[in-house]
Amino acid sequence: MAKRLAGKRWFVAMGRRARSQGKAMWLGQDREQWPLWAKHAYMAGYIDQWESGIRAIQRAQTQGGSYGI
Repeated sequence: MAKRLAGKRWFVAMGRRARSQGKAMWLGQDREQWPLWAKHAYMAGYIDQWESGIRAIQRAQTQGGSYGI
């Protein structure tokens, strides 16, 4: 069984999930109380998910696929 996410990896995963679900980067006041390192990890995951999505679209376009862009 895989090791459970904890610490920074947990917040990165939360950011990636929020981006993939189309949620805003900052939703809710509970995140205002997070430590700075947690906010940075969340934003890094959110941005990384966005960049990986762009790379996937570009790769599909070079291979002849189309995503309607």
